[in-house]
Amino acid sequence: MLMHIPLIWGTIFYFLPLTDALIVLLTLNFVLSPWLAFGFITNHLGCEVFDYAEGKNFSWMELQMRTSRSLKGGVFVHWFYGGLNTQIEHHLFPKAPRFNLLKIQNMTREFAKKHNIKYFETTPIEAYIQINDAIKEY
Repeated sequence: MLMHIPLIWGTIFYFLPLTDALIVLLTLNFVLSPWLAFGFITNHLGCEVFDYAEGKNFSWMELQMRTSRSLKGGVFVHWFYGGLNTQIEHHLFPKAPRFNLLKIQNMTREFAKKHNIKYFETTPIEAYIQINDAIKEY
């Protein structure tokens, strides 16, 4: 991490003219950073929260399904969120490659339905509404 600035930014500022390097810096900070933020905040913000005593009543799998959120939307949503739209599956199967998470999502959803386990899944718009409501409660 300490070498990130000199290696990445040093190389960019060394090889590109100053104005081009600043454009790259601004693009990354004002376009890509919000894109990442929108992806990360949908994972847990606005999801159920349990204290220790309540959490002990759930299995590890059920806790993952209730305290994480997966997003509906298919291939485009999967691309846009970089696989973070399958957050429940990411927690249940952390070593699964991103390109298999949509397949695993279908299996997980069916398993939860079969065993009457709550599976927390919304559309991205619904997720942002839930997040906004949760922030208002604070």
